[in-house]
Amino acid sequence: MDMNSTQQKSRISSVQKSVLITLYALSLKRNSPVLVKNIRRIINVDRNNNGFAALAESNFSVSCKSLFKKGLLHKFRDERLQVAYLLTDEGVFKAEEFYEELQDQGRGN
Repeated sequence: MDMNSTQQKSRISSVQKSVLITLYALSLKRNSPVLVKNIRRIINVDRNNNGFAALAESNFSVSCKSLFKKGLLHKFRDERLQVAYLLTDEGVFKAEEFYEELQDQGRGN
């Protein structure tokens, strides 16, 4: 595997970071699968509050699927076949790093 393939595999986009941070923050209160529509809604509320455009459903879906393929998310379906995600152990590790960076930025560190 060349360097570009390695970088491509490990690269985490800003949308993917948002998904990981959101799932991590939610897991601190209740560690259970979260419906995709709820993850997207939470992120879009935050984006709207900070002056950014809402995420398109298709782009958001691709980002979640990429995180799943990277082994950072477990994928579930509820009784109505709606997709939900939960962080894997590796996902928790990555998400915690991003979450702490965000907390440090908020404290001005």
